[in-house]
Amino acid sequence: QYSRFRISESIENLEKAVALEPNFAVAWDRLGNSYLVSASTLYGGTDFYEKAEKAFRKSISLDSQNVSPQNHLADLLIETNQKEKAIEILQKSLETEPEDPNAWWEMSYAYRYAGRLEKSIEAGEKAHQVDQGFYLNASVPSYYLYVGEYQKFKNAISRRTDSSYIKFYQGFAEYHLNNKDAAKQLFDEA
Repeated sequence: QYSRFRISESIENLEKAVALEPNFAVAWDRLGNSYLVSASTLYGGTDFYEKAEKAFRKSISLDSQNVSPQNHLADLLIETNQKEKAIEILQKSLETEPEDPNAWWEMSYAYRYAGRLEKSIEAGEKAHQVDQGFYLNASVPSYYLYVGEYQKFKNAISRRTDSSYIKFYQGFAEYHLNNKDAAKQLFDEA
């Protein structure tokens, strides 16, 4: 349900899963992520941020070696303006899994929100180095945009055509490169 962006159904099913098996760390992580998406993109607000944090911390307490809930908790902290705490968590996560592209990506995100754009670029490029296909999913290397590297931004954006999110950023790149007609077309498609 989560992968189909049916977040309410995802939450309902995962709440049932952790009620049946309260020591299922992965389910707690996925539940936290569903709460986080609800809080940040579906306007679920503070209640869902609090639920997400509790779920991530529960997952971490059950399996402290799994970096996924640590990365997700860091994402939540970034979203709630606690960037320095997020950076601390991600540094620990990267000590455990130095080749985890998601941890590097979240670190890039944290540095960007902290205004440390050069560090953001370094971390984002590291995510791509450890996983060449990383940008192909839904990751947008917006740090290039913020430092005015519009051609690098355009070249790094996924070529996917099935995502409105990606199409919007493809259009944004074209706009900044003064290709207004291409930008308009991509914005209309998005």
